[in-house]
Amino acid sequence: VKRYIVIAWTFLQACVSLGCLFLVYLFFHPDYLHSERLQVEVLNVTLHQHLVGQDIAINRTVAAIARYLGGGESVAPLPLVLVYAGCSGCGKTYALSLIAKHCPHTEALVASHQIALARRTGDNLLHWLQSTLSSRRPNIIVIDDVDLAPDPVKLGPGDQSFSAQLETVLSSWSQLGLQTGQAAIFVLSLSGGASVAEGFALKQLGDKQNVSRSEDVEELVEAYRYMLPPWLKNAEIVPFLPLTKADVKECLLRQLAQHTPEFRTRVLALPGGVNSLLQEFTFYPAENPIFSESGCKEVPIKLALVATDSP
Repeated sequence: VKRYIVIAWTFLQACVSLGCLFLVYLFFHPDYLHSERLQVEVLNVTLHQHLVGQDIAINRTVAAIARYLGGGESVAPLPLVLVYAGCSGCGKTYALSLIAKHCPHTEALVASHQIALARRTGDNLLHWLQSTLSSRRPNIIVIDDVDLAPDPVKLGPGDQSFSAQLETVLSSWSQLGLQTGQAAIFVLSLSGGASVAEGFALKQLGDKQNVSRSEDVEELVEAYRYMLPPWLKNAEIVPFLPLTKADVKECLLRQLAQHTPEFRTRVLALPGGVNSLLQEFTFYPAENPIFSESGCKEVPIKLALVATDSP
């Protein structure tokens, strides 16, 4: 019996010693318990692998996050706000989903889904953030389909629109005591503003200029900034440009690769192969149809229609 007592006592002493060593380690490495760190380079690779035709948006997203996280501040005083603006079907929602999958514990909201949004936030964005923001890891909040000019008729008596709640939070971050000692990144995808990016792309096409030139991109960014309300003037604007016919073809090929070999063979056997499916999409302008009206949004629908046709 004495032998077992000695063994147990030795074991307890070892546990206490290890516990003390762990506490000492935590004292000199306080970041140990700060579980995740945002891996910007990995995010960059992920976005480039999955998004089609949006190198400008990807590069601006990654660069803004890298600057924010590498700013030398131990505590980020204000959140980084990325505003995704551009045409429909060009990948804004998809980009949000990729960020959410890449960054653990990302909070994802859809502003236009009012019932689900109210259930999630209790129709009180400030209170929800106060209970959601973490002091142990970077806080990423992605919000899709944000309407900056909601119809007041759709609001109930005394209700505050989601954009108004966003304005309160983002314009009074410090005063509301929302700092957690960790980074806070908001990525907002706007529901409007497609005509700005489309008009810009058409202008570049008419001028026969390379739309990727930095000075041209800044021109587009400033056009969007002019449209934004004052509380978003300092946000990082990320434009999503219209997708070209070549981009839509790439989307078709990627989607096709997820189908069965039999279905792929069937599509490739069509007269013209994948190019024949491009005829089902609408491109503009009429004199030089190069840009897709719906981006890649209709790609799954077009392939589904082929699948339902009899062999």
